[in-house]
Amino acid sequence: MSKTHATKKGNKKDIFQKVTDIVIEHLEQGEIMWKMPWCKFGQPKNYKTGLEYSGFIRFFLNMSMYFNNYKTPYFLTFKQAKDMGGNVKKGEKGQPIVYWAGQRIAKEVEVEKNGKKVKEKTYTETSKRFPCGHTVFNLDQIEGIEIPDIEEKIRTETQIIASCEKIIEEMPKKPEIETHGEEAYYSPLFDRVNMPPISRFRSNEGYYQVLFHELGHSTGHQSRLNRKEVAEASINFGSSDYSKEELVAEMTSAFLSGYCGIILDNFKNSSAYIQGWLKALNNDKSLLVSSASRAEKAANFILNNK
Repeated sequence: MSKTHATKKGNKKDIFQKVTDIVIEHLEQGEIMWKMPWCKFGQPKNYKTGLEYSGFIRFFLNMSMYFNNYKTPYFLTFKQAKDMGGNVKKGEKGQPIVYWAGQRIAKEVEVEKNGKKVKEKTYTETSKRFPCGHTVFNLDQIEGIEIPDIEEKIRTETQIIASCEKIIEEMPKKPEIETHGEEAYYSPLFDRVNMPPISRFRSNEGYYQVLFHELGHSTGHQSRLNRKEVAEASINFGSSDYSKEELVAEMTSAFLSGYCGIILDNFKNSSAYIQGWLKALNNDKSLLVSSASRAEKAANFILNNK
């Protein structure tokens, strides 16, 4: 980790900062985590619970799987590994993950059971949420637990194109999509996406990645998810709000590309975008998690997931 962005002594419990530092270090090298290829073994998930990670955690663990060449999408906490009879290998370092949780409040209520009134505790989660975090290890880093056979999930180009077209066709409240010129953009004023012809792109996958990016922007329109950065249509290139909205659109494209089975290009993005993201991340250490949450909402809107 670079000294410039290292977590300050005495602030080591700041999980937002820990994760942001890792991403900033890769951005400084021109490596963009949400452009990392999706693991051909499937999305990262907790091996004990079977639940897939979502939001920013999915991006972060995909990056970990890619850079460390893990052969399994499964992760466990240190305690979970112990509970399952395994042990983290000596010298292995886990990945810090951060998520938002609501506070649970216990309340006693009176209920009737077998003709008698008894008191039971019920739990409700408050709307006020706070960041939580823990460290997870890939199964490749753990010994004593048998790794299951994992089938590689690779779609053909025909399957990818068909799944992309299905998403576009079935998007609710879809903006107008035009094809002409050399620029790809979304116009909030006219609620219109413009795309160059698909022949202008290096690959069909690249075309859909860009189209998903612009559709991601369109979800911010006031008739959809009403994000102020889009709905107000007054942000300037290079501004903090511009960088935030670009980050949401980029992550939305990555979510949708992963859904379709597109292997994202590991390319170095333009300097302007990277510098904008670096500035935004340094100013707001919770930006990654909040942007991923907004991107997940945008992707779910496009996929018509309730």
